[in-house]
Amino acid sequence: MGNQIVRPNQLAKELDVSLCTLWRWRQQNKLPQPIQLGPRLVGWKREVIEEWLDSQNNG
Repeated sequence: MGNQIVRPNQLAKELDVSLCTLWRWRQQNKLPQPIQLGPRLVGWKREVIEEWLDSQNNG
């Protein structure tokens, strides 16, 4: 299950933020860059998000 992809709507819900906040964090490099799944489709690997959350909680 290491290849699970988290879509923007799901990630925003999990982080309890709006999609606008998610994209703003992405532009400000506060969030790991997503991977391109298609021309207009992005997502994040679950393991990358979990590592990022750990670093936010410990830093």
